[in-house]
Amino acid sequence: NLGGNELTAAGAAAIGSGQLAELTSLNLDGNAIGAEGAARLMSSAVAPRLESLNLESCEIGTEGAQAIAQCRFARLKSLELNSNDITAAGVAARAASSAFQNLEELVLSYNPIGDDGLRAIAECAGLAKLKKLSLNRVEATSAGVQALASSPHLSKLEQLELSGNEIGLVGAAALSQSQSLARLSTLHANDAGVSSSDAENMLKSRFGDNVYV
Repeated sequence: NLGGNELTAAGAAAIGSGQLAELTSLNLDGNAIGAEGAARLMSSAVAPRLESLNLESCEIGTEGAQAIAQCRFARLKSLELNSNDITAAGVAARAASSAFQNLEELVLSYNPIGDDGLRAIAECAGLAKLKKLSLNRVEATSAGVQALASSPHLSKLEQLELSGNEIGLVGAAALSQSQSLARLSTLHANDAGVSSSDAENMLKSRFGDNVYV
């Protein structure tokens, strides 16, 4: 855990220098490694062995997300990329990659990926093992939520976080009627336009008591 240590791209390169080749979990939360640091880390011997990677608030941007998408992860199960100013283009690169076949947790909250980002996730066959998806405050609307709800690739999803997006009744209806989200049992949708009793009842009727609006 190297979170909050004021590391830069040079520090990220040092981590990937080969001395830590057996590392399986890496937390760089809050270090401004930027896109360059992400790229240098992803091209190192460390990256393919990682099972958990946290790059929250690392200023990697879309370019850094694209570098991550090019890495050949063999074991990665958890990837946290929240608060990095990643756009839909960064998500699309990741969705087009075959590097995330074992991913079970994906955190993209507080990135302006919008509906196009949600559509890219929904269309990604490589996310078939995903159990937790965090998309809080990503500037999405009901259109993006409808894409998620109809995705044939998210059938193993157990927890979905959509707080702070403009879901509304249309999005709530799409989720509650989804045939794909059969295993979903926890839904976070605070401040998402679904606080009315009709929307809440609709969602709880489908997903149970672990619905937070």
